[in-house]
Amino acid sequence: MPKLTSIRFSLFYQRTFYIRMRVHYDGKVLTVQTGRRLKESSLWDGENECVIVGAPGSPADAQEINHLISQWRNAVMMAFSRFAIDEVSPTPQSVCREFSKYLDPGLRPRSLRNDPTLDGVKRPGRPVGSGKAAPAPAPALAAATADMRKGAQAPAAEKAARRGRPKAAPGAKPGESFFEVFDAFEKNGVDKCAWTHACQQKIAALRADLYGFNPRLTFDSLDENGLTDFVVYLRKKKIPKCTIGRLAGGFNDDGSSKTGLADTTIKKKLGFLTWFLNFATLRGFNSNMAYKAFRPNLHIVRNPVIFLDENE
Repeated sequence: MPKLTSIRFSLFYQRTFYIRMRVHYDGKVLTVQTGRRLKESSLWDGENECVIVGAPGSPADAQEINHLISQWRNAVMMAFSRFAIDEVSPTPQSVCREFSKYLDPGLRPRSLRNDPTLDGVKRPGRPVGSGKAAPAPAPALAAATADMRKGAQAPAAEKAARRGRPKAAPGAKPGESFFEVFDAFEKNGVDKCAWTHACQQKIAALRADLYGFNPRLTFDSLDENGLTDFVVYLRKKKIPKCTIGRLAGGFNDDGSSKTGLADTTIKKKLGFLTWFLNFATLRGFNSNMAYKAFRPNLHIVRNPVIFLDENE
């Protein structure tokens, strides 16, 4: 099974600053140039791997560049989900071709932008605002997910006892509950993708947030309004007190509990949610593509850069 280690976007200098993507997996590295560039390195946010929008000298298409970065990251994760289903160990060239299948022609790498063999590929889901339903999963894909569906149809009470968490909302049809699919997503990540313990904790925290937001959550309810409501919920949720107190951000200076997550944390949670929705879309559970175009107004505070002289 291919193990995706990281997807990183960074700058490299060659007369100007170009943006490139590096995918690390199974001890291999795929490097792909995005074709986008910046005049100065100060316009790049290395921590969040995006172009700083609105900064002096920032390119006019900064938001479009950030959108491309987001689409490339999601496409790579969908490509590796496909490799995990097919149980193949891809080469860097096959990774490049596979993730390009999930991109519009204008967003593909330059070398594959006019490749006719990619134009006939049916990408999962449907465009936002279209009235067409998502295409049915391919026969091979349906067969590969048979075990996952069986796991999703297990009794909810048994699964809740095994995982020590709230069961899916009552009244949901077997195999179609949002949280049952989420449980299958977690199981797939642990068994096939070898998630680290830290990654498992973050995904579990996202599930708890989604359940606290709406125990009867469905894929169709996560349209633009539903996603916006989820962001509002995260901004207003009460942060529980913790044993390490102020160092963990659990208290205000007066000792009262804090409420609301920082926008940086919300951005990370939305990234994990997009990862899950890509998983559900690829397997035919989700046909709501609103999450792909959802870009909330999040204020990401950059850490100040402090320059020291020789004496300091």
